[in-house]
Amino acid sequence: MSDPPHSGPREKSSGPPEVTRGLPSVSEARAQRRRLQSLPPRIWLWAVVFIGAGIVIWWRTEQAQINEMRAELLARQRAVKAELGPRWLPLRDKLERWTSDCGEAAFTDQLPSDDLIASWDFRNMPGIYLRLSQADTSGPEKIREASNKSLKDAFTACLLTAENANPLTGAECKTTQQCPQGQMCNEFERCSVPSQPYNLRTAYKSLFVLSDEWVAQTQEVTNELTMRGVVGTFDAISDYDLPIAADLLTRSKYFLVVVDEPVNADAQSADVALPAVQQDQDDRSIPTADHPARVCLYRLEDDKLMFRVKRMAAGDLRGPAMNNPESQIFLKRQANSCALALEVKQVLGAETTAPKGKAPAPDEEGSTDTAPAPSATTSASAVPSAAPSPTAAPSGD
Repeated sequence: MSDPPHSGPREKSSGPPEVTRGLPSVSEARAQRRRLQSLPPRIWLWAVVFIGAGIVIWWRTEQAQINEMRAELLARQRAVKAELGPRWLPLRDKLERWTSDCGEAAFTDQLPSDDLIASWDFRNMPGIYLRLSQADTSGPEKIREASNKSLKDAFTACLLTAENANPLTGAECKTTQQCPQGQMCNEFERCSVPSQPYNLRTAYKSLFVLSDEWVAQTQEVTNELTMRGVVGTFDAISDYDLPIAADLLTRSKYFLVVVDEPVNADAQSADVALPAVQQDQDDRSIPTADHPARVCLYRLEDDKLMFRVKRMAAGDLRGPAMNNPESQIFLKRQANSCALALEVKQVLGAETTAPKGKAPAPDEEGSTDTAPAPSATTSASAVPSAAPSPTAAPSGD
C-alpha cells in the first residue's frame, strides 16, 4: 500500500524537554555572565571612561572643599597669631636663648645678691619652669623637643613655696574643653587650676598652633576627615587653652631652668646600675645616679640673670630596699631632685625646712611627693611608692 498523501510539511517530533540542572538562580547568573562577555569592547571602554571621570570629579570636589576649609582655618590662625604672637614669640626666643646659655660648656657660678630673698622672694611668685638634659640645650629645635618630656618634679616642690592644689583630685578629662572655665586638662587627665611654676612644656603644646611648623603640617593635609579634625582641634585650643596660657605667661615673674649634666662614668655608686627609664617610656632626662646639675634663674621684668649655680643632685636614700625597680627609680629621682633644691636653698640663704601644709606635687611618673626633709638625706620611708602612671593628656600642667 502506498502512503497516504500529506496535506503539509511533516512536523518534527519533539524530544524530551530540556532539564535545568542546579539552582535556577545559578543558571540565570551563568547566562548573564555569558551575555556580558559578549558585549562589544567599546562598551567596556566607555564604562571605564565614565567611572574614571566620576572619580576625578569627586576628587576635585573634595580637594576644593579641603582648600576652602584650609584657607579659612589659616586666616583664623593668622588673626590669633597677630594677637598673641607679639607676646609669645619674643618670650619663647628669649627663654630658649637663656636655656642654651645655662647649658653652655663654659659655665661659671654667679651667686645671688645677699638680699635676694628679702627683696625679691621668687619662690612664692608665678613663674615658668623647664628641666632638661645638657645635650638638649644646643639649639631651639632640641629645646622644644625636650620640653615635651619635661615635667615638674621634686625640685620645685622642695624649693618653691607657692600653694598648689593636688593635681590628681579634679574631674577626669581628655581635653581642656571638658573642664570648668579657668582650669586645664593636665598630664594626668584631670581638670585642675594650672599650678605654679607654669611648665614651659604646656606653653609649647598650647601655642604650637602659632608656629610655622603647624602651618606646614596643615598645608600637607589632603583628607577631608583629617582636615575637619584639625579645625576642631584648633577651635578647642583657641577657645580654651590659649587664653589660659596667655594669662599665665603674662603674669609670670621669673624663668627657672634646671639642666642635668651627664652622669660621671667613673662614679662609684650602686645607683648607676639603675636605668634612667624603662625602654618603653619617655626619657624624662633626670638620671637616677648622682650627677651635677645647673640651676639658672632669670627675672622676666628686666631680663636680669639673678643667679646661676652648679650643684650635685645626690640624694641619700635610707631604709629597706624596694623590690619594685620602678619604685626604686622613682624614689632615687625624687631624692636627687629634692637634694638639689636644698643645695640651692643654702645658696640663697633661705630656710631649708619645708613650708607647713604644702600641697604635694606630682613627679614624672604620676605620684606625689611629701614635704621635703630639712636635709639632703632623704629617707625612703618618707616618700610614697610610685603610683601607676596615668596617660598624658594633650594639655598638661
